[in-house]
Amino acid sequence: DFKNLKWPMPHTHKNVELLSQTTVQSINLGEKVVSMSNKVSHHIVDLKYDFLVLAPGVATDWDAIPGMAEHVLDYAEFEHTKTLADLIFNIQVGVISVVICGKSFKCPPAPFELCCLLAELMRARGVRDRVKVRFICQADRSRLQETFFERFTERGIEVVTDCKPV
Repeated sequence: DFKNLKWPMPHTHKNVELLSQTTVQSINLGEKVVSMSNKVSHHIVDLKYDFLVLAPGVATDWDAIPGMAEHVLDYAEFEHTKTLADLIFNIQVGVISVVICGKSFKCPPAPFELCCLLAELMRARGVRDRVKVRFICQADRSRLQETFFERFTERGIEVVTDCKPV
């Protein structure tokens, strides 16, 4: 239910502390201490840990391709999820393109999985014959796992590789 998405995400697990809007300044593996600065207050905090899990993320470079900031919705950006959900659940005819714009991206299998999920959703909604799903990637096809392309073929997903967005 996309209408009830909240950020920051609530958590209810005991002894779990979610720290967002922070930057890791240093990690002392010997003493098991991580120094972090808050992006808002700029205070630096030293945190002791028994186990440390970092999710450093990947920042989208909105200036990398002219027009990207004005015309692209990033499924990995929380601020875009509601708009994307509305578009995806209401499209009746057209093309949905999933484009890998750079050499690195947040979750390597995510764009491939997204294409398959979109194709299945369009089929379930009864519009698959009118909504084309397209996967576009800069990489040479030989560098990508053939398994993904087998799944794309099964689902009628168009594949465009070895290209550079302009």
